[in-house]
Amino acid sequence: MTRMPKLDVYVLPVDRSWLEVRRMVTRAEDLGFHTAWIHDNVVGPVPWKADAPVYDAWSVLGALGEATSRIRLGPLVTPMGRRHPSVFAKMTASFDNTSGGRLDLGMGPGDEPRQHEPWGQRFPPPGKRISILNEEIEIIKRLWTEDDVTYEGEHYQLRGAGLAPKPVQKPHPPIWIGLVFGRRVMPRLAARHADGVNFYAKHDDDVSATIAQVRSLCAEAGRDPAVLRFSRCISVWVTDADADIGAEFDRLADWYGTGRDYLEDYAANYERMIVGPPEVIAAELVGQAELGIDQIIFNSILGPGPAYAEVPVVEGILAAWERLATEVRPKMEDVLDLDRSRPGSMSR
Repeated sequence: MTRMPKLDVYVLPVDRSWLEVRRMVTRAEDLGFHTAWIHDNVVGPVPWKADAPVYDAWSVLGALGEATSRIRLGPLVTPMGRRHPSVFAKMTASFDNTSGGRLDLGMGPGDEPRQHEPWGQRFPPPGKRISILNEEIEIIKRLWTEDDVTYEGEHYQLRGAGLAPKPVQKPHPPIWIGLVFGRRVMPRLAARHADGVNFYAKHDDDVSATIAQVRSLCAEAGRDPAVLRFSRCISVWVTDADADIGAEFDRLADWYGTGRDYLEDYAANYERMIVGPPEVIAAELVGQAELGIDQIIFNSILGPGPAYAEVPVVEGILAAWERLATEVRPKMEDVLDLDRSRPGSMSR
């Protein structure tokens, strides 16, 4: 039976004040969203914002933990090599304590050298990045759950390391692996380590095939595939009128200070977009649940859409989130209730 997916938001704290970031996350909590994710980049998340003011992810997360009480919080994603894994294990365990057990930890190999090399952080070829990520996750999980850790890896070595306090969540906070590239090694790593898998993917067929692949690899590794959760980042533009997508890309290009072709390439190759009134969006999101997606993350990189062209971007995002929470979510529940009432629904 298809279940109602959890609805999350992705907050982009680039060129925004701390008060704007705080307002977005506290409003997301008020609207009943499940998780608020932020990026963990040292510069802007896209090349045209490389010089934009960007907050440190974990300073912001710590403050957001105090500003909220229910919504879950985490990075999407922390790339390999950003911090030494023993230090990162300490940071994340501390945050899980101070937030009352609300950490979801997204990790990945990284896919953008401009997020590393200007700061002197290593960005080796993909195979080595995945190897580094594997060791980092192994170290973090062991420090979270064991009292005395000695580790001898190719990239990291520990000698009798301990960590206290341990995380609040047991056996440990969920680790989400981001899958952006690669259909061979990364799904294997996710099957071995992940509690959840996050997709940045344009096409539903790719997502469906990778879900099946990861579940199969999970079974091969002796893990119950049912323990894995799957999330997907999606751009949603709520509009009751026909949307002029080209004009909206022109507006976004002016706002970002870049060429429209870059935004169109991003949307064409990375981002699943849904555009339309609440009933259309609701049906599309239920379709995501039927693919196997457990959590839908509303991405804000492409803004709130043409319906909010006349208001500041943060105001538009908050208004769009309100419609998603108050209009789209109930219609999703209606669609799922209708499906369950049909003959044969128990076999779905």
